[in-house]
Amino acid sequence: MKIPMAALFPGQGAYFPGALAEVVRDFADVRVVLERVDGVIQEYEGDPVLPLLTETEGPSLEDLAEDPGRLSLAIFATSIGLFEFLRTEGIRFDLLIGHSVGEIAALTAAGSLTVEDATRLLWERDVALRTARPPAGGMVALATNARRAEHVRGAVDDASVVIAAYNAPRQTVLSGADGGLAALERVAEALGVSSRRLAAPYPYHNAVLGGASRRFGEALADVKTHVPACRVHSPILGREVVDEADAREVLARHLIWPVRFLRAVRDVHAGGMDAFVECGARGALTGLAEQSLPADVRTVAPLARRVGPEDIRAAFDSWTNGAAPKRPIAEPSTERPPQQEPRQEPREEPQGEARPEADAPAPPADDDLLAELQKLYAEVVGYPPEVFTEDAQLEAELGIDSLRQTRLLTKVAEKYDVPGPDSGGRLSDYPTLRHIAEAVREARAQ
Repeated sequence: MKIPMAALFPGQGAYFPGALAEVVRDFADVRVVLERVDGVIQEYEGDPVLPLLTETEGPSLEDLAEDPGRLSLAIFATSIGLFEFLRTEGIRFDLLIGHSVGEIAALTAAGSLTVEDATRLLWERDVALRTARPPAGGMVALATNARRAEHVRGAVDDASVVIAAYNAPRQTVLSGADGGLAALERVAEALGVSSRRLAAPYPYHNAVLGGASRRFGEALADVKTHVPACRVHSPILGREVVDEADAREVLARHLIWPVRFLRAVRDVHAGGMDAFVECGARGALTGLAEQSLPADVRTVAPLARRVGPEDIRAAFDSWTNGAAPKRPIAEPSTERPPQQEPRQEPREEPQGEARPEADAPAPPADDDLLAELQKLYAEVVGYPPEVFTEDAQLEAELGIDSLRQTRLLTKVAEKYDVPGPDSGGRLSDYPTLRHIAEAVREARAQ
């Protein structure tokens, strides 16, 4: 029986170098699509994006964030390249959802925009943002629901700070001017709400980008949109895109209207979607979907890390047999083996309180501790244990995003009876299993 599937097209941050290296090498149709993108970029005398997606030693996300226009094009090209590969493999989606600038990729995949016109719009979008000179600003993610995020925002005396994305029950993103965001982070810290500044060069989904939105609208006037050939649900419109006018509305408003992703995935799930596939790099959107939907919903992020065509096929082949992927490419949904514990908020751990030695067993030896961490991460994420070498970068190389890493570190804290990720540390302090093992041993020695 076919499982109703929705494709999720991510926005900012959905990039790592060489994401499509093996797919492009083996599939000419995917290369052709990416060359169509580069053909338009060449008209503007810009730098091609194909090398970013095929060369594993290319610029990192952090490096490419300095060139937001090229980053957006790389994210778009990754999404439509993966979508083309899945299409050639006979995989058909029942519905498409884009997040933020990912709505442009979703409309392209649905046939509402040509690849060439979508590329031109992304180029003109970057021009509009640069020439409009909006106030210096960005975006901050709060690890809380929208209601509490609104309370935090209300304590900030800066009207530019607004909710930009309603992402999940425990993730709300705000945008605004730099000064307002700094104040927001201070208020969040005082209230015990975790915050993280995103690598966003502008305060997206905010009225302060009104000038850029108007300039972009001038470029949009020269582009023809079409009725989508398949269902597209827009988190910006809050409903399905049914005609050309709807498609133009999404494009015209996407810089200034908020993203209601949480409501979108819940609405389409209520309408019958039982599986969600991330059509882009990393796995941010499937992580949000897992947090937002019931435990029996299935998710897969084919490009959570750099993989080949066979790995992608294996995940979808198992679905067609009515089972969850046996070797999921990303962390599986919460329909997990029995050892997986239910989701829960990180425990509040007392600060600086000595623990009696009898509270927990003695820490394992170094090699045993690493082996235990490998087993834990492999069971939860679904990768083979051997990929978790002690120096493998958990996010940069293995695609474990901040939401998953927080959940995993919480499990580590509970297993070894040490302070959890809510005790003041930063996720960036634990980029590898070796760093995590060292932190566990240091905490147990206190």
